[in-house]
Amino acid sequence: MRPVVAIPAILFVVCTAGCVTNREDDARDLDRHVRGMPGVAGTEVRYHNDFTNGENFDLTVTLDPGITEPQVRQVGGYFVEHATGTGLAEDSAELSLRLPVVPPPPKNSGILEYSEASFSFGRSTTVSNADADAVAVSAAVWLRTVRSPVAARVALTQPRWNGSGDSRGITVTLRPDATSAEVLAAQAANPALADASWGISLPAEPYRHPHTYYSTPRPPSDADLQTWREISAAVGGSEEARGTTTVPAERGRQAETDVEIGLPDGYGAGADARRVAFAVADLLTRFGRPVELTAQTGEGAAEVIVGGCYRHDADHAALPLERELSQRYETC
Repeated sequence: MRPVVAIPAILFVVCTAGCVTNREDDARDLDRHVRGMPGVAGTEVRYHNDFTNGENFDLTVTLDPGITEPQVRQVGGYFVEHATGTGLAEDSAELSLRLPVVPPPPKNSGILEYSEASFSFGRSTTVSNADADAVAVSAAVWLRTVRSPVAARVALTQPRWNGSGDSRGITVTLRPDATSAEVLAAQAANPALADASWGISLPAEPYRHPHTYYSTPRPPSDADLQTWREISAAVGGSEEARGTTTVPAERGRQAETDVEIGLPDGYGAGADARRVAFAVADLLTRFGRPVELTAQTGEGAAEVIVGGCYRHDADHAALPLERELSQRYETC
């Protein structure tokens, strides 16, 4: 007897296991509607779906500089309602709202040319999704902060990593002429900025990462920002430099303030590396608190706590530079 029934059964099993739902038409429709909304200058949509990676839907929205808070709330709320209603937000979806920075940063500086609010959805990327109201509120908070006189650029992400759908992180890059008093006033005037990060991003050489310093949640003092500018100059544009102050200290950190720098490397660079390391350590004493310093060399990392005592692993082998820095700057 011929197995006439087995063939449809096999086909059914294969389709059940390997077929994927395609919502590309829904994605294109949502994109077309958002592109026509008031305050929107343009959009870019990306939709991909396959059995291996699942469904991914990203919509980047470039906003008109004159967009109003009610308009940006409508854009955010509409995206959530329709991405949720069509199922586009089930697996992995992202909405990015962007406003160009005016004037733009130097070309090839590694500094973003726009402020951005990013909202993630779906079981592949978040613990829980934000609802339409939460996204609308955050979009308005972001736009209001972008237009603050102290802000050069603002980044908002929602939700935070492993956070609830309404959790968000805000990072404010300050204008060069913004004073600490002005920034503190801006923070006090907007409760949504109570736990924001505040700092500066200084251009390095072209195609190199900028030298960044951010403080959370209290904005940095004028003295701290000036110290960072001098640290950036001491490190030089060809090397890396980044610093953060987080209160309380981040997990895995041994001080509330941590700084990481790159040192000159290569044949004959030892004297320059030592000079830069000691110049930066001297400047770090101005913070008036312990600072975790990591100096990257061609032989590895030199790790010390300026004004404190670094707790190394039992099998740690200190570099000669680390021993010198420790002798002068640590209190062990």
